[in-house]
Amino acid sequence: MHGYVDIKGSFVIKTLYTAFIRKYDSDYNYDGEYHNFWEIVVVLDGEIGVCAGKDVFLLKKGQAILHEPMEFHRLWSENLTSPTIAIFTFAADNMPKFFSKIFDVDADEAVNVFKEISDAYNIFAGDVKSIKNIDSLDWQRAVKDLERYILSTVSKKYSHSSVSQSKTAKNYAMAVNILTNNVDKSLSISEIARLCNMSEINLKKTFSRYAGVGVMNYFNHLKITAAMNMLEQGMAVSEVSDTLGFSNQNYFSTVFRRITGYPPSLHKQKERH
Repeated sequence: MHGYVDIKGSFVIKTLYTAFIRKYDSDYNYDGEYHNFWEIVVVLDGEIGVCAGKDVFLLKKGQAILHEPMEFHRLWSENLTSPTIAIFTFAADNMPKFFSKIFDVDADEAVNVFKEISDAYNIFAGDVKSIKNIDSLDWQRAVKDLERYILSTVSKKYSHSSVSQSKTAKNYAMAVNILTNNVDKSLSISEIARLCNMSEINLKKTFSRYAGVGVMNYFNHLKITAAMNMLEQGMAVSEVSDTLGFSNQNYFSTVFRRITGYPPSLHKQKERH
C-alpha cells in the first residue's frame, strides 16, 4: 500500500479586496481605519510611519507590515520622503502564525505579484472588481503567487525596524493599553485622561497624531472588537451590551452597526452559518 498525507488546514486566500501600488507626497497622512480582513503593506521606496494597534513603527524600503482583521491602523509619509507602497487586502482561511508585525521583504517580488494580479483582474481605483478571463488559469496563478509571497513573508521571525521610543509614542501606547484594560467600563474623556495621567488636551492631541481619530471613536472600536468575540462565543446581544458598559442595547446596536456596517444580531447569525 502506498503512503499518503492528508493536507488539511492550509492557508488559502478566499477573497481579494484591493491591490495597488501608489506613490504619495512627502506630506501624505492617511486617516486611521479598521476592517474585518487582512492587509499587507510593502514599502517599495521612501519611508512611512505606521500606527498599528498601540505601536508606532518606522518602515523603510524593503519592509512590510501585516495588519490583522479589526486592528486599527494608519500610515503617513516620514522623513520628507515621497514613499511608494504596495498594498494587498484579502480574506483568508488558516492564516499561519507569525512572530513579528514588521518583516524584511523582497520589494521587487511584491511588484511582480501586483503585475500578475493586475493582468488577471479588473481593478478600479485599487479595488479588485472581477476576473478578466474566468477560463484562463492566470487569475488562480496570481492568487497562489500572493499566497506564496505572504507565506514567505510571515515565515521570517525578525526585522531591523523597531517600535518608536519617542515620549509621545509611549504615551499613545500607554493610553491604548488603558483603554483596552477598561473596555468593559463606560468612561468619559476626562476619566480616561485621569487614568492616563494626562490632560484632556494632550490626550486628544496624542490620538490625533497617531490614530487620526478621536479618543471615544477609538474606545468604541475596541469595544466592538470585543463584542464581536463575545457574540461568536454565544453571548446574547443584551448581555454583551451590559458587559461592555453601554448605556442601553439600542445604543450598543447603533455603535456596532456604525463600525461594522451590520447589526450585532446579524453577526451572531453569520457565526452560526
